Amino acid sequence: MALIGTLRTKMTKLVVGFVAIAMIAFIVGSDLFGNGPRSIFGGNKNKVGEIAGHSISLEEYQAAIQDRENNYILSAGRQPGEREQPQIRQEAWELLVLRYAITPQFDKVGVKVTSDEVWDMVQGKNMDDNLKNSFVDSAGKFDHNRLMTWMKNLDRPEMIQDRMRWNIYKQSLVPGRERLKYEYLLTKTNYVTDAEGERDYHNQNDVVEAKYLYVPYFAVSDSQVTVSDAELKTYYNKYKEKYKVDQTRSLSYVTFPVVASPEDSAALQ
Repeated sequence: MALIGTLRTKMTKLVVGFVAIAMIAFIVGSDLFGNGPRSIFGGNKNKVGEIAGHSISLEEYQAAIQDRENNYILSAGRQPGEREQPQIRQEAWELLVLRYAITPQFDKVGVKVTSDEVWDMVQGKNMDDNLKNSFVDSAGKFDHNRLMTWMKNLDRPEMIQDRMRWNIYKQSLVPGRERLKYEYLLTKTNYVTDAEGERDYHNQNDVVEAKYLYVPYFAVSDSQVTVSDAELKTYYNKYKEKYKVDQTRSLSYVTFPVVASPEDSAALQ
């Protein structure tokens, strides 16, 4: 039971905390809960936003929120309270961003995760660190036999909740690895020359010391400076363009409102 509790704690942090990658089931079920022809909601009413040119309806957003709430109940064993609701709504929106803005980019560049890679992450040489840290022996080292024993017992009726958490965890590995591959691909496309690296180094590390004397003009008395008419004229001719303004006019006027007086009204009647 301690082992199961450890896995539950580790996996809960991953599944609940790692927002955008944790729900492949939501992505796969987009036709059911989206705005497509097979949607159970349908339509595009009550638009709440737009992601990558796709209009997000209130119904689709609420379906994403419900999906996150269901996952929270499964992980925490209770209904989310008011404190958790803002985070759940944020996670729901990020799931939609993942679905419409990020995941399509994987297909464009050919990023894929094979079944062999998933097996490798679960029980191969490159196991996921969260999984390895959940099954350790008394010395704190990963115990592969304990993992295999636990997995074999997942078919038992009393392990239903752990089996559901395990399925969610495995499903989260695929989008997580896809996003990691995509980020690495973007990183590898950036190239910095030696000159750029040297310039950046100097910008961050070079230090210059300077001494200067600042005397504001108002600190000098007018009586200490004598300016001739020739100097004033020279200065004026040099900078007179700076002081040009558009022509203006000043007007004074009176108004005579053309309205009927009481006498005018009486005469008309």
